[in-house]
This record gives sequence, structure tokens and C-alpha cells, in this order.
Amino acid sequence: ICRLCILPLSAAVLCSCAGGIHMSAIDKSYSTDTISVNAKIPQISGLSSKSLQESLNEEYTSTVTDLLNNFSKTAKTTGEQSSFDVRTAQQYNKNGIYSVITQIDCCSKYAQQNSFRITNNIDTKKCIKLDLTDLFSDDSYIDMLNERISEAVASEPDKYADLWEKPRLGHNQQFYINGKNLVVVYPPYELSYYERGFVEIPLDLESMSGYLKPEYRCLAEN
Repeated sequence: ICRLCILPLSAAVLCSCAGGIHMSAIDKSYSTDTISVNAKIPQISGLSSKSLQESLNEEYTSTVTDLLNNFSKTAKTTGEQSSFDVRTAQQYNKNGIYSVITQIDCCSKYAQQNSFRITNNIDTKKCIKLDLTDLFSDDSYIDMLNERISEAVASEPDKYADLWEKPRLGHNQQFYINGKNLVVVYPPYELSYYERGFVEIPLDLESMSGYLKPEYRCLAEN
């Protein structure tokens, strides 16, 4: 049975304008006897840095296009009923910070579903793409976040009972901002069985305000 992973997020936001950013989409959707494709490739406009804007849009386009081409070839070869779905959801748009997630789900009747995410966090004032390290004053945040992650997992044993490995910050750790939380994201099969999907661990931003750079402490005050 084909089961698409449903994001625990808001409905797809493909046309949202605030703080100068506009999200639109290139529609590559189509259907055949064996494959159903719902592929709306997100595109950002309104950034003052055109080079950053082009880089982000190229990331969206190339990632979705490459996955879709490979998936379509496999679907034609196997003849299985297959689906390809792209969804984008805005999580945060305040104080010059724009946080958005795109999830891509590839599913066929008998094969294991594959899911991918693109998480982008943008400082619209500086016009830069934010890595996790950019939010914090120094490297002491690494030990602090690892401790908060362990505490979060321990506080909800039922929710995280199926994790086979202790979550730690990784290189180029995926994250997004959602309300007053910094949400750390782990892909399927990294910490638990594949069908569990993405493991998300929300961490309260207010409790880590002292570690944030002064310009990002506003994230903890909303």
C-alpha cells in the first residue's frame, strides 16, 4: 500500500508575501496510467540579493527536477502505480527571518517510500541563508543544543521510544523556526525506522536566548 508521509505542518503556502519575499511555483504536475505527479517547484522573489535568490531557486529546481526524472524512469521501467508529491510550507516570517520547508515524497505501490526535505532559513535584512551556527555567538551552542535535545527526548519517552540512536547535532544540521521553537530535523532512517519519517525535536528559543547573537534574540521574544 502506498502511503504518503503527511507533514505535521500547515497547508502548503505557495503564494505568501511579507517582508519583501514572495513565494510562487513552477507547476510540473502531470499524470499517466502509472504515475501521478504533483510537482509545484517553489520559487522565491523579492530578495535584494539576486545572487542568493537565484541560488535558492536553482536549488529548488535542480533538486526537484533530478528526483522527478529519476523517479519517472523507475516508474516507467517497473510499471507500478507511483506518485510524486512536492509540498511547501512556511513556518516563520517575522523580524526579518523567513523559514520555509519543502518536502518531496516519492512513492510506488511495492517499493519503500523515499522522502526528502529542503529547509531554508533566510535573514531577509542581511540577505543571507542561515546555517545553524549563524544564529549563535560562539561554538558553546553545540554542547548546549545537544543537552537540550537529550532533555527534550527524555521528557517525552513515548514520543521518542523508537529511536535507536541518541540524537546529536550533525554537520549542516537541518532545522527550521516555528513560532518560539527551533526545530531540529533528522531524515528518515537516521534515528529510527524508515516509515516513522522525519524525526523533529522542537527546542524552546527563549531558554537559549543568552546563546543567540544579539540580532537574533528577537526570535526568543515572540
